[in-house]
Amino acid sequence: WPPWTGEGFLFAHPPLFLWWMGFWEKFSLPLPLLRIFVGLPFWLILCFSVSWLAARTTRHPYLAGGLWISSPIVLLGLQNSLMIDLPATALGTLAVASWREGWLDRRYFLLSGIALGLGVCTKYPVGFLFPFLLLHLLLRARAREPVLEALGGLLLGLCIWTALELGIFLSYGKVHLWEVWVHRAEIPSGFWAGRWLGVLVRAGLLAIPLPLLRAMPWTWGAGGALALLGWLPAWAAGLGMALSSLLVVLNALR
Repeated sequence: WPPWTGEGFLFAHPPLFLWWMGFWEKFSLPLPLLRIFVGLPFWLILCFSVSWLAARTTRHPYLAGGLWISSPIVLLGLQNSLMIDLPATALGTLAVASWREGWLDRRYFLLSGIALGLGVCTKYPVGFLFPFLLLHLLLRARAREPVLEALGGLLLGLCIWTALELGIFLSYGKVHLWEVWVHRAEIPSGFWAGRWLGVLVRAGLLAIPLPLLRAMPWTWGAGGALALLGWLPAWAAGLGMALSSLLVVLNALR
């Protein structure tokens, strides 16, 4: 990894998810099982993170979790467990949920930094969470607040990302993110209208930190896990796209 033509990289994303897929492909699993084993850990992370974040930021965590699970950004990630959107959404949500918890127990800033760093190493747009969390840090910067620990979490995430980019540079002599930008026209992509629609849908990832602006009494919610349960057989049967389309229609009608 990654495909290299001698002039530029042909894969626009960092390699973490490809390495994960490569690990499971070594077991020569049938495709239905491969889809489940690749996506299941991120499915569990997403379930846990959505419930955790909703429980900490709203009076109605079941409703909030259900609405968020049915949003376009999550449906996009869930429609195919072999696509990169699921781990990016799961790790980004875990980073924000543990960041929120860090203001109550500063040890969770460590988890937030790790999740954020791994998220960016999966898909670059997760890095847009850095300025959002930094802004939240500046708004919370008061005496007796764990500001240094929070800043340490952000720096940890940045260090994980930097370490990956450094490793790629040492292997290829090229900065991956820069090369992808310079040779972006050479990287295969879909029709421009579909690409712009994808950009708008993926922008939903940036809405994840919005609950941080509120701090309300919480109760535990697990509605996300129940809402996601139907995706496992859909993955195995290769029907994720169909199920995603159905839920988008139902969400619009609601």
